[in-house]
Amino acid sequence: MRKTFARGRILPQSLSTDPRYGRLSLKARVLYPLIWTSCDDQGRITGNPDEIKYAICPNMDDISKEDTPGLLEELQTQGFIKVYSNSKHQAIQMLDWWEVQKLQWAWPSDYPAPPAWQDKLRYKKGKKEVVTVNWDSGESSGESSGESSGESSGESSGESSGDKSNIKYQKLNIKDQKSNIKYQILISPESSPESSPELSGEQTPDGARKKRVDPPCIPPFRGENNKQEKEIFNLWNSLGLIKHRKLTGDMTRAIKATSRDFSVAEISQAMKNYAHIVNDEQCYFKYRWTLKDFLKRGLEKFLDLEVALRNYRNDATKAGERMRKAGRVPSKTDLDEQERRYFGEH
Repeated sequence: MRKTFARGRILPQSLSTDPRYGRLSLKARVLYPLIWTSCDDQGRITGNPDEIKYAICPNMDDISKEDTPGLLEELQTQGFIKVYSNSKHQAIQMLDWWEVQKLQWAWPSDYPAPPAWQDKLRYKKGKKEVVTVNWDSGESSGESSGESSGESSGESSGESSGDKSNIKYQKLNIKDQKSNIKYQILISPESSPESSPELSGEQTPDGARKKRVDPPCIPPFRGENNKQEKEIFNLWNSLGLIKHRKLTGDMTRAIKATSRDFSVAEISQAMKNYAHIVNDEQCYFKYRWTLKDFLKRGLEKFLDLEVALRNYRNDATKAGERMRKAGRVPSKTDLDEQERRYFGEH
């Protein structure tokens, strides 16, 4: 299954005038939209306070890990969220999710639904099948509807539409220089660049110049994708984080989904930066994700090593750097005092 969260989310337009929001404390008002924008397609996210702190607001010193349970209880009391758990998961459900979100695709969540809650699903299963569960036809746009109908019919539509079934397509291999992915273009003999003014932009007999029409395209070669997935998987296991015995279907789908937005080089560098932060004694972030969870929750936080170091270094280290920049060498007393302030007196 692909990663189940999007690059952006729609926040409720009426949030600022919602009386429930006005009754929240300042910290809860800050935390709520951050949780909302980090939810998966079903409006769910982990309920673990450690994960919420380090994955949602790692560089906010005003919201600590100890504050999180109380803030979640406050949000639940006002009817914004439902916190629930079972033997395997501790999760949060956004109660206003489907009243606000208008999604074209909604994939299943990694977390089970809370009692008496109905998920709305619309996702692609394989090349030709689109799965829908409790999905209203008005929720997706015309563009997505057209896309799904084409997806569900697949190439069979061309094969069953009269004379088109007898057309023999010419295959043309193309390589995208930016993503380094190979594609295959299908061109019919009648519409090849050499014989068709519509594709070549040549002048037609009546003197008009027709606009070039891009030929149909099929997905990238499976072998090329498998090579990239194995490359990312092997790099992850070599970093000494959580080692996986084999490349599972969930990992493969997570890598494919992430590769749509990031290059292999960016994904690889983010994983190396993550390993550096976890193994750095001067950084407080020690949470170890699996490969799938890292791609879903942590990738964007570790794309830039300098930014990650600023976000995850403990206060004592940051204070020492500030003193050195000011021309003052911090003493052991200075550092001990900073550590006590950050970690508390024990």
